[in-house]
Amino acid sequence: MSFSYWSHLDPVLVLGQSLELVLDIADAVVALQTFSGPELTTTLAQIESAIEGRTSHDCAPLLAQHNVRHDALDAAGLVKRMAGQIDVVIHALGILLCLPDLLQADEVIESLSLGAAPAVLERGRLRHAAAGHAH
Repeated sequence: MSFSYWSHLDPVLVLGQSLELVLDIADAVVALQTFSGPELTTTLAQIESAIEGRTSHDCAPLLAQHNVRHDALDAAGLVKRMAGQIDVVIHALGILLCLPDLLQADEVIESLSLGAAPAVLERGRLRHAAAGHAH
């Protein structure tokens, strides 16, 4: 998959899906691993050593040899955006997974704000209608 095609777009709806859904994170990780190799520091040192003395004419083939590609840069941007929100994901999932244990049998969630720090959970008691149905 070529990330360059999508990189100019903001994360807005693309064919009904957000950009993050269109670009598969697994493909992004593969692109990064292809560039990084088994050890990023070693890969960068090899590139630094190999690039010394190169001209613009012979620089491009060397970069291609070391998997220096635009899609890897685009992939890094995608992963960074997603990783930048990981705290919010952990926070939200932790709260949501705790909800069954937080609520008493006769409590109902009146409102929940997951984006706030700290999260806000408003609870209330179940009210039984005349016919015996809770709402």
